Amino acid sequence: MENQYILDKWEWTEEDFENMGWHDCPIYAVRFEDNIYLDIDYIFKWNDNGVGNPFTFWIAPATLVFESPYSLKIDIELEFINGLEIAEVIRSKGKKGSTIWDIQTQEGIISIGAEKYKQIIRRKPSFQFNQGIKCDERGDISFSLISEKNYKDPPEIIKRKEIELQSHLLTLEKTNLLAKINLLDKNKLCIKKYLLEKRAIQKRIDEIDKLQNVPNFQQS
Repeated sequence: MENQYILDKWEWTEEDFENMGWHDCPIYAVRFEDNIYLDIDYIFKWNDNGVGNPFTFWIAPATLVFESPYSLKIDIELEFINGLEIAEVIRSKGKKGSTIWDIQTQEGIISIGAEKYKQIIRRKPSFQFNQGIKCDERGDISFSLISEKNYKDPPEIIKRKEIELQSHLLTLEKTNLLAKINLLDKNKLCIKKYLLEKRAIQKRIDEIDKLQNVPNFQQS
């Protein structure tokens, strides 16, 4: 598993649109001024952990800015259950060749007329188990256009993430061991070898279960 995600760059623009995707990125806040600002978590990578295991993610807090907008239409019905998540962003041409950005969310559409946007990555991408970053990791609501390139998590967050990662790795190991048992059950060619291998695998699964029942391994 990668221990870090290497950023190509800290600022992205409409020139990078074809290489960007906002699927499942949460929107935390929007600010309307001369520009339109969105405080989001940007998902750089989905990690496939194999059959039976949930995806993990590399995510960074970001500020998405549509510069000098000339139109805005919002059609959203929000029930405040899962917040506001982007499904996709579609670029199209409006009247007289103007550029329209349709931010399609699970709850409706935000349609912005603007020629340009930029997305500032505020902190390095971090490894996450969900499609958003916890509040104490990403910081307060922000529309900052400054990248904290040297930011480091405080010790308590580092410790918590180490514990979560250890628990995650044990869970992956257990899933793989259970898959091996299923395979053994299907191929009982040598009963003695089968029983010995299954007993050894089950012993390790029991050890993992005991480790994950230790309070330090309980994820918040």
